Amino acid sequence: MSMDRRHRVLRLFSSLVVAAALAAPVATAADGSNATLRNDEAHHGRQSASEAPSATVLNDMVHNRSQGAAAQPSPAAVVVRVEGGFDWISAAVGAAGGSGLLLVLGVAAVALRRREHVDAAQA
Repeated sequence: MSMDRRHRVLRLFSSLVVAAALAAPVATAADGSNATLRNDEAHHGRQSASEAPSATVLNDMVHNRSQGAAAQPSPAAVVVRVEGGFDWISAAVGAAGGSGLLLVLGVAAVALRRREHVDAAQA
C-alpha cells in the first residue's frame, strides 16, 4: 500500500471516529427527553404539561411555591457517604490498559516503517 493511500485511509478513519464522537451526544439530546425534568417529576411527583417549561423554571416553581401566605419548607438535604474514596485499583487497570495500547500502536508503527524501508531498498 502506498504512503498516499495509507494517509487517505488514516484520514478517513480519523474523520469517522470524530464524527461518531460528535454524533453520540447529539443523538442523546435529540430523543426529546430531558433528564432534569424527569428527575424533578420523579422526586416531587409533579407531572409536566405538554409544553413543559425549562428545567430552571420548573425547578424554581417546585422549590419556591407557596401555600397561601406561608412558604412550603424545602425537603431535607440528602447526605451521601462514600466509603473508601478514590479507587486506585481501577485507576491502575485503566492506566495499564492505556499504556499497553500505546505500546502496541508504537510497535506496529515501527514495524510498518521498517517494512517500508526494506521495500524501498529492494526496489
